Amino acid sequence: MTVTLLFFFYHFFVIQCATVEERKKFNLHENRKIESVSENRLPAIRGRSSETVHSLKTWFPTNVLECMSWECVCDHVEGAKWIKKTCHMPGGTIMRKEVRKEYRMLTISEKRIYRRAFLLANKPGGIYNILSNAHSDSSLSPAAHNGPHFLPWHREFLKRLIIGIRLIEENGKYPFASVSLPYWDSSLDDHMRERLNISSTNSVLFSPHLMGSVVKGILVDGDFAGFVGNHGHTRRELDRFGRKIGLLKRQDVERMVNSYNITGVLSAAAGSSRECTKKLPRNALELLHGNAHVWVGGSMKLTRNATNDPIFVLHHSFVDMLWERWRKKKQNSKERESQWNDMTKCYSSHHKSSAVMKPFGLLTGKDGCSNKYAEMTSYSPIPKCHSFCRSKYLYCHEGYCVSRLKPNGQCRIINRIDPCYRSKCTARDGHIGYCKPYKTLQSIRDTKKSVRQKTSKKQLRLETCFNMHECCNFWGKQGECNKRSNAMSEACPLSCGVCKAKTYNNRDDCTDRHFNCEHLRKLGGCKTSYPFMAENCRKTCGFCSRRRNQNCLAPPSVKQILHSKKTAKQARVKLRSLFT
Repeated sequence: MTVTLLFFFYHFFVIQCATVEERKKFNLHENRKIESVSENRLPAIRGRSSETVHSLKTWFPTNVLECMSWECVCDHVEGAKWIKKTCHMPGGTIMRKEVRKEYRMLTISEKRIYRRAFLLANKPGGIYNILSNAHSDSSLSPAAHNGPHFLPWHREFLKRLIIGIRLIEENGKYPFASVSLPYWDSSLDDHMRERLNISSTNSVLFSPHLMGSVVKGILVDGDFAGFVGNHGHTRRELDRFGRKIGLLKRQDVERMVNSYNITGVLSAAAGSSRECTKKLPRNALELLHGNAHVWVGGSMKLTRNATNDPIFVLHHSFVDMLWERWRKKKQNSKERESQWNDMTKCYSSHHKSSAVMKPFGLLTGKDGCSNKYAEMTSYSPIPKCHSFCRSKYLYCHEGYCVSRLKPNGQCRIINRIDPCYRSKCTARDGHIGYCKPYKTLQSIRDTKKSVRQKTSKKQLRLETCFNMHECCNFWGKQGECNKRSNAMSEACPLSCGVCKAKTYNNRDDCTDRHFNCEHLRKLGGCKTSYPFMAENCRKTCGFCSRRRNQNCLAPPSVKQILHSKKTAKQARVKLRSLFT
């Protein structure tokens, strides 16, 4: 059923959306027999026609991929109901506005379901397989690159991809109706090259834990190990050109968002004369985006093969995010849909505002600037340091959340902050070392009795059993663990016996139980997270002058317990990156 539906997507994407003249120009690579496919499998909205289409104001979709709202998509699904800005799909799943997150911010379940959906979409006849063919062939997509159509064309590409993914059907259900495309903020990885003076290839993103590592140029592990696209296995040649070509820098991103005009954003990247090339901003968005393609290398380096790497979607999702940030900051609602790069002599006729974005039916470049896209998709920003970066793959450095380093990769410690993921940097402060995995460290320490103290510090770093309130011991003695077991087990797991502390004595009233108390204090945790800090960082915060139970003269109220339970969940999210 899944393959059948995706095959119909191909039919409407390439054939139904085109005029008769355009269809003759299409090069259907895989000799698909489209004549036998019924044209009624993906019906248009009831009672509507699209025969005379000139703008989005009078334009109605002839198939689901042309929809410009999730309500329209919902209307195409038999048995689905649109209620209060959400689509209730057959099988019980919910489809609503897409929210794109940085890949390192995805939960385990979000990452797992996206991976599964993407692999299905990549199968022959799947929506990603179809879109990849269009991207690879310049005769099908003459305006996809080197001009103002670049951004709107890829925005439509991503829109059709997520619609196709969400409508993958399995046994009459739509298990991917809530999936969103993630993005890759490569400035998080460029930070280590700029500030730590080590290659961005050491990022945890390019490790078995996330987007995978390569052996002899082939992707061998990670979330998309062994991925095979339209042009064979995914290949990468990370950072082949050293300091000459890098990823997007935070400074370049902010400069683009804050200062560029429409000519710099919807740029004529190729240029047709010296005059055009001189007027082109050095950090035009299309050119900046190209640096990441070259840096990743392999499949990503050439346009015809770029979609062969799953990171292609993440990268272009980030580029689209930057464009939307600029639009909201520099343009009002009307300007977003009307302004265009008017230097027509600097780009081909395919990039004019009125030119059709082939092969996306009758949509023009101006249509690709519609505000309707923002109504379908939003972006979750990268978290700030004050929220503990909210990801075990990120850490705070120089006021910004940046990527951690992969085990066995190079590392450098600055201001005594260890940047390694599930490993420890072997270097002294300011020097270069490598991230030694914890298991390797433990085996070395076990063979040397003289380093027992270091082993204790290693265990302290991995301690995960903490009470979330200074009154937990008092409440436990009052029998609250039995009276309110569910709430107390969340707020006071140590006092209620849910877990056991390995590195500290629960009776000690003047000690730092958490390994990173000093860092938390600098972030203002002694005030903003008082209950947690009064329990676990008493020495650093100066709370040793009074006993823990001094303010715990009465059993907790139900409201107080529930608040502690909520605080416990929030604290675990905030501190998760510090426990690993």
